[in-house]
Amino acid sequence: MSGVQTEPTSDTGGGLNVGWIDAGDWLDYSVNVAESGTYTVEYRIASNTNTGQIQLRSGQTTLATTTVPNTGGWQNWQTVTATVTLTQGLQTLRVYAGGPSFNINWINFKLGDTGTQPLTAPSNLAYSQPVSGTILLTWNASTGSTGVQSYEIYANDQLRGTVNGSTLTFTDNQPSTATVTYYVIAKDAAGNASPRSNSVTRVGEVTGGSNLALNKPITASSTVHTYVATNANDGDITTYWEGAPNAYPNQLTVSLGANANISSIVLKLNPSSEWGTRTQTIQVLGREQSASSFVNLVSATAYTFNPATGNTVTIPVTATTADIRLVFTSNTGSSAGQVAEFQILGTPAASPDLTVSGLSWSPTSPNETATITLTAAVKNVGTASSPATTVNFYLNNALAGTATVGALAQGASQNVSVNIGAKTAASYTVKAVVDESNTVVEWDKTNNSFTNPTPLVVSEVPSSDLVPAAVWSPGNPSAGDTVTFSVNLKNQGNIASSSGTHAVTLLLKDSQGNTIRSLNGNYNGSISAGGSANVSLGTWTAANGNYSVTATVAADANEIPAKQNNNSVTTGFYIGRGANMPFTIIEAESPANKTNGTILAPNFKPGDYAGEASGRSAVYLDGTGKYVEFTLTSPANAFVLRSSVAENTTGTVSIYANDVKKGSFTVTSKYSHVYATPSTLGQLGYDNQPGSGLTAYWLYEDSQLLLNEVYPAGTKIKIQKDTGDVPWIYVDLLETENVAPPASNPDPSKYVEVSASKSIEQALNEFRQDQTKKGIFIPAGEWTINSKIFLYGRATEIIGAGPWHTKLVAPKNQTNTNVGFNISSTADGSTIRDLSAWGTMSTEWMVLVSLSMATE
Repeated sequence: MSGVQTEPTSDTGGGLNVGWIDAGDWLDYSVNVAESGTYTVEYRIASNTNTGQIQLRSGQTTLATTTVPNTGGWQNWQTVTATVTLTQGLQTLRVYAGGPSFNINWINFKLGDTGTQPLTAPSNLAYSQPVSGTILLTWNASTGSTGVQSYEIYANDQLRGTVNGSTLTFTDNQPSTATVTYYVIAKDAAGNASPRSNSVTRVGEVTGGSNLALNKPITASSTVHTYVATNANDGDITTYWEGAPNAYPNQLTVSLGANANISSIVLKLNPSSEWGTRTQTIQVLGREQSASSFVNLVSATAYTFNPATGNTVTIPVTATTADIRLVFTSNTGSSAGQVAEFQILGTPAASPDLTVSGLSWSPTSPNETATITLTAAVKNVGTASSPATTVNFYLNNALAGTATVGALAQGASQNVSVNIGAKTAASYTVKAVVDESNTVVEWDKTNNSFTNPTPLVVSEVPSSDLVPAAVWSPGNPSAGDTVTFSVNLKNQGNIASSSGTHAVTLLLKDSQGNTIRSLNGNYNGSISAGGSANVSLGTWTAANGNYSVTATVAADANEIPAKQNNNSVTTGFYIGRGANMPFTIIEAESPANKTNGTILAPNFKPGDYAGEASGRSAVYLDGTGKYVEFTLTSPANAFVLRSSVAENTTGTVSIYANDVKKGSFTVTSKYSHVYATPSTLGQLGYDNQPGSGLTAYWLYEDSQLLLNEVYPAGTKIKIQKDTGDVPWIYVDLLETENVAPPASNPDPSKYVEVSASKSIEQALNEFRQDQTKKGIFIPAGEWTINSKIFLYGRATEIIGAGPWHTKLVAPKNQTNTNVGFNISSTADGSTIRDLSAWGTMSTEWMVLVSLSMATE
């Protein structure tokens, strides 16, 4: 007993409450009982623990004992009650603290009126696992005027045990593999029950090997709403995948990456009683790593999922396979297949695992005349031998060379080297990637790359450096105009060029790579360091089309080999109606492409995959390894793929450059497959719900991908359906573009820069208040805006870092949101450039690849 103190209370009525109550503390009250009888005594209490207890005493007799619950804070007030029998007359009653740590504000006595306050639900149910298979439950006490007689503990909706009303713990023993959901109910002496407590779920452990499917690539033939495939192997029992309604068979496929020895498959749904019992018919298919198709592992069988038994089904499987596919054909609880957790139990089969453990170069401090050799240390850390493959070497993410690494036994290593020649003076990040083309099936592909933390630094030597730039007049000719070509030669080296003859050529090619015009000329004399000279070449009669112009100058006698890589420069050239866009469009069905897919016969039928394609034809890829290969007509690092996949599908399709995989496009049907009738095409895009008599139009959607390397003209870009990609895809076209790195603020003194701490509107307000400012700069990134940006007051410049880098986006959790700009007449002359705006409609994202405008 350490004594009590008073303090101001936040309870209704104000005043003081008694606090700092420890076990053994007491308060005596002189009470004049007007009438003998049974009374309800009410205590107004607050506590931040569940250890408090109040005993109401008369002399040495304890009249009632009341548990003080955790109310959530020292000033979170709650009324608890007890029932006592009192005799008439003046007497002293003692409030005795049988347990510590609670505050009390007031006490009230009511004659009779018992049993009027029902039991509250036990609160804050939680569990811990002291040892495997043992679950310790704890909770906070229930309260009520009738008092708690006992607590009943339920596991998966079945009574598991009972404890007395003063016990707030329960220990249960369950197999470590079982998934169990618990809740607790309080009861009084008359058998009246409280509401249920909160529920807690102990998820069972994986046995028979580890769960190989966790967070591995997973795809579905269809999904509904936000119940996507990745929910089924994220380790969270409360998220789940569900297929499209009434679209059987539904397929769910996990790609392990390499063969594994499978012992069983465990499928789980949330064990909460809210999920009723259901039966799903499921077939299990598998694909061995060297096979191109799936085979049956377990025939279609009806499996019952019951929350009372953990809502878990185990399917024995004995197979060696790299991919597992579930095929759902019925579900009594829904109109499609459902899985919360898809676990594949087993152990990795013997597989190689290639790594790059080191990377060096010789000489260690080269200059621009030195021939440089890169060397990578490759090791097989797997459990099986590896066949021969290749190592790609990169300088600043540009491919510098490729070397062969021979077959490696388990644990063996090999040094492989490549001569990359001389390089211009610069600091280079050096990276090596083994088996980038995925010819070796490995268990782990994430450790195939190594980047040296120290850059390769090449020092400068005296040299000229001639760079040609094609020039034409008029700059934007129309068909039929006479175009005059010349080449500007600039010496960006550190010494003058030689004084002899410098041969110059210019090649004009069409979009198919055919040479339209070849012009030749010469420049005689020396060009000083930093100087330039013009060479006139000839004319051409313009015709509509996309062209490339390649200007080339012969190597100069004073120019070292490392400086000669830029002696040939290619630029784009467009003639025709509309804007001269920075990208090139290549139709998938073009005869210049290579494909093993199916080229659709052209037609003009609405709602048909050929008829809805841009060129009335497309290429259909429906099997692993099916591809269409494009040839770049100009350098590119950015790609837009126009394609169509099955309704209710989101997944990937792979992209290769010269047969080396570089990544994947994310493709989706979310914003396509909009429905209408021939007579309601004017409303297309306002309703995305299928129905009787409706046809799916607007079948194609665009996907963007910006790679970290610029690929030159002539590079083979392949769109290929790999294992783990969408089941099938129609490819309409590929747009290619050479996107510059993100631009920086052109003049921080004139353009207010948007940042994480300065919104677009705040930057505009700062610009409006300073007449010396020209506008605002929005750097690279996605900037969420809830509505159109309003420009007013005076001409305003809105500048971004580039349309691929600065993106204004509508909130992704809302629909029918149109973003962009609203320009008042008082802001005439405003300019908006180098950014893109992305809004949402009910059926698709509305995309502005580039927005550049000025009002008049």
